[in-house]
Amino acid sequence: MTTSVKLTMRSDRTLALVRALREEGYVQGVDFDFEHQIPRWDYFSDEPVEKPYTLFTFYNSHVAFIFQLKYSGS
Repeated sequence: MTTSVKLTMRSDRTLALVRALREEGYVQGVDFDFEHQIPRWDYFSDEPVEKPYTLFTFYNSHVAFIFQLKYSGS
């Protein structure tokens, strides 16, 4: 069963989390995948319509749970 975790963050933070997952021994494509979305602008305001976010997909719900405990508050 797959579990997805959506975190609002910039791309540099995303890459740091991916690096941390890899250092913990998780394999991209086997244990997790990720998709980063850049901010969307309407060109009429100073704030983005949609902030940048990353969607992490985990193929083991236990790994997703631990990931959420570690990183969803940061």
